[in-house]
Amino acid sequence: KQWYQRRVQVGETVKITICPLSGHAFELTVQLDSRVDSFKQKVADRLRTDTDNIRILLKDRELRFGSLRENQVARGSSISVLPVMRAGLVGYVTTKSSVLLKSIPDEVLEN
Repeated sequence: KQWYQRRVQVGETVKITICPLSGHAFELTVQLDSRVDSFKQKVADRLRTDTDNIRILLKDRELRFGSLRENQVARGSSISVLPVMRAGLVGYVTTKSSVLLKSIPDEVLEN
């Protein structure tokens, strides 16, 4: 027997697995004609981070430009999500409220 992969039609949605380093994989339903930048935004929203803080990879190749289809993303693909490493970065705060609290002296917070 020969096995044929079912062709995906234009505009058809498929499920792909997103695998962040946290180990909590999840699935997203996307259109393969979606642009990489809009897909990256969808992943960043789900992870509650900014698109500048993550890199998305398929088979050890970073996805940067074009559509998901042009980057050989297919039904059942697994996308790895890695944090962006910056030189000299000790840590970062993800919410504006905690930045505000860190800038207020302790004696003001105690009163």
